[in-house]
Amino acid sequence: MRFDIEVLTQSMLDAARGAVSNRWPKLRALAEVELRKLAQTLIDVQRLHAAGDIDAKRARLLVQMQQNAARSALGTVRGLGVLAAEQATEAAVGAVARLVNGVAKFKLLGEVQASFKAGKDL
Repeated sequence: MRFDIEVLTQSMLDAARGAVSNRWPKLRALAEVELRKLAQTLIDVQRLHAAGDIDAKRARLLVQMQQNAARSALGTVRGLGVLAAEQATEAAVGAVARLVNGVAKFKLLGEVQASFKAGKDL
C-alpha cells in the first residue's frame, strides 16, 4: 500500500480545522502549506524506512522534526496562540496516525488523544 499525499493532507487539514474551529480562517493558508510538507515527509520517511535506508528511530526523529516545524510555523499566525497551534498539529497527526503506522508497519506516529474540545479551550 502507498500513501496518497492528497488524502493525507486533506485528512490532516480536516482535523486541524475541527481543532481550532473559529480560528481556522486565520490558520488555513499556512496550515495547507505546513501540513502538506508534513504529509510529504511521512511519505518520504516511510519509503526510506521500507528501503532499509533508515531505521525506525531515525524515521520517528525525522517526522518529529517536521511536526515541530509545522507547530512552530502555525504558532506564528497572529492571534492564533501556541495552544491552538499545538491543538491543530496534534489533531492533524492523530487523524492519520493509524493509517500511517499501518502502511509503515511500525509505530512511526504516536496515537494522539485530544484533551480539549474545539471552542472550549481556545
